[in-house]
Amino acid sequence: MGSSAHGMAIHHQVVASGLHSDMVVGNALVDMYVKCDCLVEAQRIFLSLEYRNKISWDAIIVAHVLEKEIFIARKCLIKMAQEGLSVDEILFTDILAACRSNGDMKEAWNFFELMRNVYDITPSIQHFGCLINLLGDGGHLAEAEELLETMPIPPDTVAWFSLLSACRIHRNVNLGLNCFHKVMRLDPGMGVAYVTMSSIYAEAGMWESKYWIDEKRRQIDAWKIPGRAWIEVNREVHEFTVGDRTHPLTNKIYATLRRLAIVCKEEGHVPQFGSKGRSLPDGTEEFENRSEEALLGHCEKLALAFGLVSTPEGATVRIVKNLRVCTDCHSVSKIISKVERREIIINDAYHVHHFSNGECSCEKHFVSG
Repeated sequence: MGSSAHGMAIHHQVVASGLHSDMVVGNALVDMYVKCDCLVEAQRIFLSLEYRNKISWDAIIVAHVLEKEIFIARKCLIKMAQEGLSVDEILFTDILAACRSNGDMKEAWNFFELMRNVYDITPSIQHFGCLINLLGDGGHLAEAEELLETMPIPPDTVAWFSLLSACRIHRNVNLGLNCFHKVMRLDPGMGVAYVTMSSIYAEAGMWESKYWIDEKRRQIDAWKIPGRAWIEVNREVHEFTVGDRTHPLTNKIYATLRRLAIVCKEEGHVPQFGSKGRSLPDGTEEFENRSEEALLGHCEKLALAFGLVSTPEGATVRIVKNLRVCTDCHSVSKIISKVERREIIINDAYHVHHFSNGECSCEKHFVSG
């Protein structure tokens, strides 16, 4: 889950044991720091390695792309090849995913062409998928659909669902319905596709169509994966689910969220309800009460409030979520980062969001409705 504190503790033990110069251990440390978004430390470990192999180079190239140090990343690719190491399709998948994390469509295309024309690597569905995700994130839905229809590899369920998710973000009902039908032909039981299409209809005010989709989903018993968020405090990982009231500090967490809700309104925030469903213990799902109290129960908000009350003033709050962060939580996190003077990092299923002083690194490209 990207637990940087645990990773740093292990790193200190490695140094104390005299294993820090071992290439295998060093590679693991570089990879760990990249995944924890501690990119400066990852580069420091890489440079300290006496011997480096393909794993070392792969990890540090991705780190440079994430840091938007594209020129250095390209130089590393050249040096890697000069050392006789394989520059392969897996590395370019990671590079394109890093470009997506940065929302950098231009560099993604540049790396895609570099992969094909310089390294003679035939693009896979994963490479095309990264481009489709980037186009969808940026609202270039027609271009994403054209790429899906014209690429030399038959699109899979993941590719069509990626565009369906983008249609929800950018509220395109017609294209969304087309993507939904494509997904259903490939995987008729994909519950999250029903939830996404239902949300598209709800946000367009097309309630009869929404209820029809919901009924179809109930008939085939297709349910969405419940949202979960994790945060580490004092070397202990705490997990929160939607509407969770099981934590020992529940009262303090919700009191903090109610206080912050007032502050957010004073900062101009308007609650954004969307139409998300809440997974119940028996595996079914009910639609959330469209109230401000219900919004407080989103798992990432619960984790954030717990982090605020459990860490020193000014400390960075790091959260991991298994799904995409929602629009309301994204907006609230920006405001909280400013009023609480905290850096907040939320690593969701699509992006690492850095909230600081009222801004987010993602520029709103990676949030759901």
